[in-house]
Amino acid sequence: MKRNSAISHAFLLGVLVLSACAFSAAQISSVDTSKPIVVRNPHPPKVKRGQFFGQVLSSTPKSITVRSDANLMAVRTFTYAGNLSASSFAYGQPVEIDYTLGSDVALRIKTAKPR
Repeated sequence: MKRNSAISHAFLLGVLVLSACAFSAAQISSVDTSKPIVVRNPHPPKVKRGQFFGQVLSSTPKSITVRSDANLMAVRTFTYAGNLSASSFAYGQPVEIDYTLGSDVALRIKTAKPR
């Protein structure tokens, strides 16, 4: 008899919970939809640029590989941005490369004075 009583209590509790959920879902929200919500577009952050000074190791029509002047073990390869033409650079030619920090896309390549 106790087992039937426990089952009936669990069943009634389940019905009570389901009816409470249905009642709360059936409530009408009081949101005013007649006026649009104005959202400001944040300004994009300024692009931080870096400079890399070094000597050309290799130059291809799509990329340039440069060894750093400050650290001879640091070698970086940059791809050209869309506005750059793939001009030829000679081996050992000193260059100054402007790039966006966190990427390997050269925004500007300029021949530099030897350091």
